[in-house]
Amino acid sequence: MQSLKLKLMNQARLTNSVVNSLQRRFFSGGSYSHPLQLLRHSSARLSLCDVNTGFREADKHWTIGVALCPGSDKAPDLRTMNIQRVTNDGIDFITKKGFSSQRFADKNPVSILHTNGQYVAGEIVQQWRAEGICKPLDLVDIIHKASDYTIAGIVASTRSTKDSVEGRTDESSQDDNLEMISEGRNPLSATTEFTEIIQSTRNELEAGSVPLEELNESIQAFRFCPSRVELMVGGPDQVMWNRWEWKLLGDGKEWSKPIHILPH
Repeated sequence: MQSLKLKLMNQARLTNSVVNSLQRRFFSGGSYSHPLQLLRHSSARLSLCDVNTGFREADKHWTIGVALCPGSDKAPDLRTMNIQRVTNDGIDFITKKGFSSQRFADKNPVSILHTNGQYVAGEIVQQWRAEGICKPLDLVDIIHKASDYTIAGIVASTRSTKDSVEGRTDESSQDDNLEMISEGRNPLSATTEFTEIIQSTRNELEAGSVPLEELNESIQAFRFCPSRVELMVGGPDQVMWNRWEWKLLGDGKEWSKPIHILPH
């Protein structure tokens, strides 16, 4: 009995030591009470973004999973978005303008997930989860930080979709497979042709000849504005996952202090 009690006390001391270490590591240099500022600072330590502006560093893979439920009888629509910037006001990203972007613009409830780090000895993993809504942004505010690869893919897809619609002159010319495609998706009818469209679009981007008007017709920028945020931190060297929660207070400007909650 005494041995078991001693073992539990040692585990508790180790857990407290881990928590204090995590708090020093993740809450230093940023605001303890502002989760987005903390996300920006912890991401900057991983060289994912600029610590001051929050813009994504060049050629860095920095993403969130975004889930939006179209209805009570349908599965959530889950997509991966490149994070372009994190500020105290939200997480900025771009997406193809159309079916899904309109759902974001309608301010439907959205959940996001972001993970980074490695679950290996000597390392830790961060898992960020949040709930909120998305608000449209002016594209020129963040388009200069988006990769040409992403922009070319979106613009080329928009061009291809427009060409496909214009090419369907009558009922007989419609692809029989269209009925099998999920809502909001478009068929890839000719891989070689689409590859040429993408390459042509990339060349135009490099030459600066894609007009802003076309970019605005193809791409929509959004800011995810959370009302609740969770952070889970853990690794194989730790006794348990440590999990904190923040909630946006009634005035919509201040965040609650993080509450240390159970990992499951």
